Amino acid sequence: MLYLKRDKKDEENGASGNPFHNLEKTTVLQEARVFNETPIIPRRCIHILTKFLYILNQGETFGKTEATEAFFATTKLFQSKDVTLRRMVYLLIKELSTSAEDVIIVTSSLTKDMTGKEDLYRAAAIRTLCRITDTTMLQVYCYYCDMDVCNSLSPRLPLTDENHEAKESGLSHLCEFIEDCEHTVLSTRILHLLGREGPRTAHPAKYIRYVYNRVVLENAAVRAAAVSSLAKFGAHSEDMLPNVLVLLRRCLLDTDDEVRDRAIFYVNLLEQRERQLNCAYILTGLQVSVVGLEKALHHYTLDPRETPFDLKAVPLETQPLTAEPARAAATGSARAAGATAGGVDVAAAAATRQDVFAEQLAAIPAFADLGTLFRSSSPPAELTESETEYVVRCVKHTFPAHVVFQFDCTNTLDDQTLSDARVHMEPADPAFEVVETVPCTRLRYNAPGATYTCVRLPEGGVAAATCTFACALRFTVRDCDPGTGEEEPEDEGYADEYVLEDAELTMADHVRRVARPDFAAAWDAAGDDNEREDTFALSSAATVADAVRDVVAFLGMQPCERSDRVADGRSAHTLYLAGVFRGGHEALARARLAVADGGVTMQLCVRSDDPEVSDLIVSAIG
Repeated sequence: MLYLKRDKKDEENGASGNPFHNLEKTTVLQEARVFNETPIIPRRCIHILTKFLYILNQGETFGKTEATEAFFATTKLFQSKDVTLRRMVYLLIKELSTSAEDVIIVTSSLTKDMTGKEDLYRAAAIRTLCRITDTTMLQVYCYYCDMDVCNSLSPRLPLTDENHEAKESGLSHLCEFIEDCEHTVLSTRILHLLGREGPRTAHPAKYIRYVYNRVVLENAAVRAAAVSSLAKFGAHSEDMLPNVLVLLRRCLLDTDDEVRDRAIFYVNLLEQRERQLNCAYILTGLQVSVVGLEKALHHYTLDPRETPFDLKAVPLETQPLTAEPARAAATGSARAAGATAGGVDVAAAAATRQDVFAEQLAAIPAFADLGTLFRSSSPPAELTESETEYVVRCVKHTFPAHVVFQFDCTNTLDDQTLSDARVHMEPADPAFEVVETVPCTRLRYNAPGATYTCVRLPEGGVAAATCTFACALRFTVRDCDPGTGEEEPEDEGYADEYVLEDAELTMADHVRRVARPDFAAAWDAAGDDNEREDTFALSSAATVADAVRDVVAFLGMQPCERSDRVADGRSAHTLYLAGVFRGGHEALARARLAVADGGVTMQLCVRSDDPEVSDLIVSAIG
């Protein structure tokens, strides 16, 4: 009863359940100084922002000076990536925008959030921009809003794969949008999306009119994108092909070379009416590294020969890197191993991680004749703990008949220098032969260096792919001055070794991921001549989602049709995978998974242009 009476008394006083009772504006303004502290503490800042919003909603008003000071203090919180804090910042900016001065200064941060990758920022950033938009910047904001429409629908289409009505509604919205779109970049992106998703809808023909309108009404860049989009509709459906060919033939006399060339190419290709050609050259497209293709063609012209140019010798496309990340990814360059990198220009926008590694390895004489680099593993495998005296990470570079193990080493002891550092490898399978070792001449304190070991793969096709290697870092230790790093002049050093974790050569090290936008067409085109099938019990996977993740990681193939996304609670699922095996052999896999008896059962079916590849992929699971 005493508690009840006390609660009733508090309620009469207006204080019950309200932590902000009797909160004063001056107190909150003083607390806002916390926003300038480093590091930013999100939870504390959120609490203060809540106080601001409470005061404003109670009818309190801020003078122009007070509002401006609070506004600029709040903008400092954009440095934090906390999602909840960011949303609170948006709310307060909108409330203060009518009272504060120079609110336009925050537009760059809001624009960055609106066009960034964080979905939770975009909608709130757009709403906030609408409150503070200046008429002189209206056109710029409209452009960003248009781009965001293309970005809210494109990534979100995967969420509507099982709801065809939602997908068609989104595509129809995009069709109406490009009718009045004045931005070339947006129009070409939407046309690409329509060409990829439109043919797989229930009524694909209704999108063709919108695509062809771009051929009639737009500039050359958009017309070229529209031609490519039309070709995908024709390649996907025999029913639409005659009408698509009529439209493409009208483009043969276009005034622009690019549009005309695309139309000629697609018309001639579609007239063949061969699904395999359509899948390879229209629906899938070229997936090689542009830099690698340029270099391969250049070398081919320098050395005239009668044999035709082999596209399989060109490295496949990888994610582009900027200059600094590329250098960091290629830690322990050829120079650290006693050679130079041959002037690699990693600052070029088209440079990729694969291209950087290829240049560095080619600059080492021992590896110059290994052929084209097929793939490099990512992320590097940790062969030591991060706190040990020697830290070693391994990157595996796969060539047609060899694998080069790159060991990036760091000496964390400041009183010694390691010389002639190399990793001794013992394969569990004697068919794998260590043929070359390139040591790191000097490994000084906290200065990364690299040593390389080249392993010849077993002969006889692609039969052998996996192996475990016992590894030990061997080196000569010399004492040095911890302050200067200078070695003792009379110290001859002593030999020592440091045992590392085993290095694993896995199935994924022999496979490059490739996208197949139309998996069904690629599957039919591959045929069943080299098809292999088997059923497995995946006891280590508790759910279908776990099984999908494990199979993708183990095989190293690219999930297609977004089949790596598994809805919550699903007890059955089909996973589609595509890749290219070492040597240029294309492979496709279809895995049907179902929960059974405390685990997951998988029926795996593989098709390839080489029967040995099909056998190897199926047997690797077992």
